[in-house]
Amino acid sequence: MLLHGAFGVGGYNGSVSEWSRVFNEAGYAAFIVDSWSGRGLQNIAADISRVGTMSRMYDLVGALDVLAKNPLIDPSKIAVMGFSHGGHAALYSSLERFGKLFSSDVRFAAHVSLYTGCNITFHGDEAVTKPVLMLHGAADDWVLAAPCREYASRLTKAGKNVRYIEYPDAHHNFDSPDVAQVVKVAQGLTPRKCRLAESDGGVVINVETKQPFGPSDPCLERGVTIHYNEAAMKKAHGDVLAFLKNVFEQ
Repeated sequence: MLLHGAFGVGGYNGSVSEWSRVFNEAGYAAFIVDSWSGRGLQNIAADISRVGTMSRMYDLVGALDVLAKNPLIDPSKIAVMGFSHGGHAALYSSLERFGKLFSSDVRFAAHVSLYTGCNITFHGDEAVTKPVLMLHGAADDWVLAAPCREYASRLTKAGKNVRYIEYPDAHHNFDSPDVAQVVKVAQGLTPRKCRLAESDGGVVINVETKQPFGPSDPCLERGVTIHYNEAAMKKAHGDVLAFLKNVFEQ
């Protein structure tokens, strides 16, 4: 299952299309969840606050229910992969607390996130129930790699099945062949300077200001880079396929 980023599903030669091709050639079905069309949206890169990242968890709930009922699909072998904005739901649906949102006994067998943000500390965020793979570009200036590196380290110390891979010289959307040239997105909104945490009342707050996080938070900035990196993309393809093979053959 693929959960796109802020730019939407995209077209031919985009990251979602490219990963679908890779999975199909490896013998896997690819189910693309379109989170924008039903909400009347196309691209929220300039205002990522229009849709809360964790609200997309409910998109996964519905999509997993559909897949689990498909006679062509083995419900015990459904993995989820999320890109950037979609990566939050893909990553944190691995947590025990969020798994309770799903209406049936079916759960994802594995969780993969690509260049997603890990700068929110949730209650119980070490209670990971399934294998996790986190991929990030070292040169990403939209969503910084360091928080995910730190989160993966924390999960490893807690004895969880998690692997973090960082690709040198890789920017945001490094797996999108349609971004052949370096693109500067001047209005791209980024939380790269934000350190967030879930309060005791369940509200996400800015750790520095102790105030609820929102679209006008002073930690938010504009100006980001996206760029394709063929070497990183090919390495990522191999890393994900190896990860899924290991999970599905256990």
